[in-house]
Amino acid sequence: MIYQRSVTVAVALAAIVGAAHASPLTPADTSNAYAACMDQSGGVTLAMEDCISEEFELQDRRLNRSYKALMASIPERRPELRDAQRKWIAFRDANCGFYYDAEGGSAARLVSKACVVILTADRAHELETLKAGMGETIEEYRCYELFWDGKRVNGPEAAFYSRQEARDNCAWNTRTYPRVRVTCIYNGEPFTVPSAAQASRDLGARPGRSR
Repeated sequence: MIYQRSVTVAVALAAIVGAAHASPLTPADTSNAYAACMDQSGGVTLAMEDCISEEFELQDRRLNRSYKALMASIPERRPELRDAQRKWIAFRDANCGFYYDAEGGSAARLVSKACVVILTADRAHELETLKAGMGETIEEYRCYELFWDGKRVNGPEAAFYSRQEARDNCAWNTRTYPRVRVTCIYNGEPFTVPSAAQASRDLGARPGRSR
């Protein structure tokens, strides 16, 4: 997985709306699955909205978990963090609401929704960084790990993958990068998914349906 943390919101949103048939940028810590989903949407509005909605659910869970973890680690500053988080939510909603223009149609709606996803992922990364900077480790919050040729390449959103999301992500990486040795671990237990070639062989080996 490759994450681009230096891309501005404006550039990222323009890429999502303007690149109908190209892979969108994956700013901040949006997931690899999100990039793949947007790439496969073909620029179809409903498909892109589904991708954005799924990614928001993922990033919202990640944000809530990182917020609670940070709150637990700084009991003496909880009121300050709570106030800051409430103000940040108000900023996010107002800022992303600005991108929506009723005259802009579906494109403006996509931009506004994608803005919420991007800023939510950005904030989650910020809180994770704050906690890590206080001498804590976010390793304990990771349940899904992805390795390419023995090197871990998953991002922090892996902590919030369900078992099925982990399997889907592992399968996507296995199919997309056949020359890479892909290893997947969930809750400390390695698991495998069939490669594209194996899946094709298995499908071809199935008995045909009788007429």
